Amino acid sequence: MRGYRRGDVGGVKSARSLMRLAVLICAFLLTVSLLPPSTLKATLWPPGYSPDMKIIHIGQTGSWFSVDAYYVVYKDKYSNKWIGLAQSVWKANALDYHSSIIEVVQPDGYWAPGSGSGQTNDPYSYLPRDQQTWEYNTNDGDSGRDRLGWYLNSKWVELPKTAVPSTWAAIGTDVAQVHWAFVTDPNCWRPGNPEMRQGVTYNSGSVPPGSYYMEFTVYYHVRPFGWWDCYGGTDAHLGSKIVLLYG
Repeated sequence: MRGYRRGDVGGVKSARSLMRLAVLICAFLLTVSLLPPSTLKATLWPPGYSPDMKIIHIGQTGSWFSVDAYYVVYKDKYSNKWIGLAQSVWKANALDYHSSIIEVVQPDGYWAPGSGSGQTNDPYSYLPRDQQTWEYNTNDGDSGRDRLGWYLNSKWVELPKTAVPSTWAAIGTDVAQVHWAFVTDPNCWRPGNPEMRQGVTYNSGSVPPGSYYMEFTVYYHVRPFGWWDCYGGTDAHLGSKIVLLYG
């Protein structure tokens, strides 16, 4: 199957273009720190997951004054299926824009062939859903949690409730490739629930992906918050992490 080159996703700010721009104008330098797995497991939500799944990657996408961002990748023990989750923990200031991009890529910069689970009920193929306005859906296959995966009783990972600064937009596809951009665009949002989460499913089919990667990118606009409202200029934060998919 022929790959397709990645580009802007439905008008969403291109993470790769933003990275190049940041380098060119020397706006800021990113440093990605990796906490010990035991610390990350305590810091990340400890999502429930089925016995079929195992964690193969866990780490930090970036850490700034306002937010900490993490990723975790699960692999099915018996087939070529993966689930990738991203989490942002809000710590200070107020949010004006957030995008989280999760995609599966090849070394040549093309999206890798494969698909998501295609599930539109719990467990889902991707979360949050396009136009989602709820922290979790109580009217689906499991009223107590939202899950990503393939079947109700196996191959799933929990996605605990995600904050909704404003309506979530999910832009992308998981039909022939997997690439999703999760975007929320509030104005001076101060969190009640400070944790935003996103997730995707990926199936490479019968052939193990010898050199496919899952890439996580987060991009934020934040402003200081005064007594009643935001003030001053916008600060931008950008972080990216790419990890190899393996058995």
